Amino acid sequence: INLITTLVLFYFLKKHTNQLTALSISLLWLSVLNRTAWNVMFIPLFTIGILFFLLRPKQTTVSLLSLVFLTSLGIHFHFQVVLFIPLIFFYSFFIKPKFPPLKSKLIIFLFIAFLLPLLPLIVFDLRHNFLNLNAFYHFFADKLQGSTNFSYLILLRFSLRDLIREIGQFTPWSLTLDYLTLPFVYLSILVYFFKTKQQSFFILSLFPTISLLTLSLYSPPNWPEYYHLSATLVFLICLGLSLSFSKNSAKLFFVISLVTLILTVKNLLTSSTDPFSYVHKQNLITYV
Repeated sequence: INLITTLVLFYFLKKHTNQLTALSISLLWLSVLNRTAWNVMFIPLFTIGILFFLLRPKQTTVSLLSLVFLTSLGIHFHFQVVLFIPLIFFYSFFIKPKFPPLKSKLIIFLFIAFLLPLLPLIVFDLRHNFLNLNAFYHFFADKLQGSTNFSYLILLRFSLRDLIREIGQFTPWSLTLDYLTLPFVYLSILVYFFKTKQQSFFILSLFPTISLLTLSLYSPPNWPEYYHLSATLVFLICLGLSLSFSKNSAKLFFVISLVTLILTVKNLLTSSTDPFSYVHKQNLITYV
């Protein structure tokens, strides 16, 4: 799955940028392939698929149905895919891509495309007193009603910390520098897309903010960093999009990506005190 995601990511970026930038982001993504391949690692693949259909200047019936189906199916693997729903609405409202006529037949098909992947969850909830639905409700209601012991600023700081930590896996420097540099890099991306009037990419670059603010409602603050996995991948894609318009920036970014990958491999080879231990061998084999 990790390898397929890397190849799909390269193809997607090559379509929207250039080959060097696509290779740079793909190299960065390769630097974290030592992560365990479990159901959450399907999220990046769904993220790319959703963006592939979302960023089309003209929507066809098939692309619109595919977008709705992938978004619904991705919810099965992790609830963070729900955050793409407001992004899709923002994109549709502000960018106004060409849609096929929303006739009653198409609306029915869209409803089926969204409902069909959710049928197992619906059946599960019906048989377990609406467990998932209640959890989704309390995710927002407890915080909005003030029934949590944590202030919003504490939860927001925790969400920001986890987002920076998740993105920081792709940087060759320390976590302390990540806290100082990554917010500045993100703001630079937003300003660049806004000033150059690239509205579609600007809306896309707002997704990490959507993830940051929405997950800051999650209480208590003890959830893992990968809840921001989709936001991290969107951040990397937006970074590539913003650098691809300058050849010098794209070349420098390629060098940084290559150095990051080399340092990751070096760390896997030298981090263990016992290079012949089972855990070290398992980590190295997983990465290879």
